[in-house]
Amino acid sequence: MYQELIRKDMKKALKEGEKLKVSTLRLLIASIINEEKKLQEEINEQQFFKVLNREIRMRKESITEFKKGGREELVKKEMKEKEILESYLPKQLTPDELKTMINSIIDEVEAKNVRDLGKVMGKIMPQVTGRADGKVIKDLVFKALSNLEED
Repeated sequence: MYQELIRKDMKKALKEGEKLKVSTLRLLIASIINEEKKLQEEINEQQFFKVLNREIRMRKESITEFKKGGREELVKKEMKEKEILESYLPKQLTPDELKTMINSIIDEVEAKNVRDLGKVMGKIMPQVTGRADGKVIKDLVFKALSNLEED
């Protein structure tokens, strides 16, 4: 589904002469194909967002490194690529929506303390893949579980 959209957008960008968008989408398609080869099956929506988030994370890391090196032209290029990739992400969850989900999952798995972090993370990640940053979720879950210990 998403691959068709990406290929369509790439063809449109080719016609309009948007070289950066074309190269960015080609790299994304290549990453998707590599993931499918690794899994030996067509990827599902959750796996697509995993690949997409990996590509976005790589751009963020590159931006950080290029800023350290004073390579402003490469920072701009990587930021544009990141924006192109982020346009394929679904609407991001707000912190309040995340907290509500986390609290309901904590109740559901009967988590008592920080040692139950894995249980909660295992349950929430499939539900929020592509709609929230994993590090943010982990921090929120850790904070919620830490508060349980204090009570």
